[in-house]
Amino acid sequence: MLYDLNGAIITSMPDEASFRHYRSRITDEEYAAIQAELHLLFETTQTFSCSKVPHYKWEGTSLMPIYRACYHDWVEAHHFFGQLVWVIMQQHPKSWYCRNEVPGGDNPAHAVFFQRADHLKQSDTAKQRIASE
Repeated sequence: MLYDLNGAIITSMPDEASFRHYRSRITDEEYAAIQAELHLLFETTQTFSCSKVPHYKWEGTSLMPIYRACYHDWVEAHHFFGQLVWVIMQQHPKSWYCRNEVPGGDNPAHAVFFQRADHLKQSDTAKQRIASE
């Protein structure tokens, strides 16, 4: 489940049309492999930023179809990767908070996903700490 810093569930995704387009260019098997790899990353960290998985390390991994789906354009691939993280976080069994690195921005590739709710004290102090990280 994905929440904003005020505790509201995030059900939408920025630029959903581009997500649907690029998602249609990867197979269900590739998508499942991407999901599995991201779930492993999410389970081993309390914070996650799309920049933690730099594109130059994608070759030979389950993330490479993202690049292919985006017509071999690294900028678009980074954006689509952020969208995939966003969607998978929304479906994740644990609760996560989200803040965009660019104030007022809506590019999921610039989002930072913070500690699962089970690692946080639900208080204004915790929200302020998360917002400042």
